[in-house]
Amino acid sequence: MLVFLLGALLASPAASAPARSDRTKDAPAQEPALAPLLREGHWRLAVGGILCNACTRAVVEGFLQVEGVAKASFDFEDGYLKLTVDHGKQVRTAKLERALRLAARRVDLEARYTLS
Repeated sequence: MLVFLLGALLASPAASAPARSDRTKDAPAQEPALAPLLREGHWRLAVGGILCNACTRAVVEGFLQVEGVAKASFDFEDGYLKLTVDHGKQVRTAKLERALRLAARRVDLEARYTLS
């Protein structure tokens, strides 16, 4: 079974999101605090462990089922999931976590994913 871990969501919209620093064995990077709500706008979520189109399709379809999510897409080139929250809406992180768990059950490839 896939294990999805919703780590920390970037605390700012995609347009102003800071670049991720490279991680080394000697100094593990600290993830930003988990944001309980994503407000309207565009968000970039870093995804690790995505292996194939079936994985991304399950995650994207799951996120699109969450109320308030207008768009979701994954870009293999930059490794980010792009999410748009509807105007005047908010999305609870807990709902995204649930969508990830459901996507994990649907795909069932025994991969380990992280989302931050």
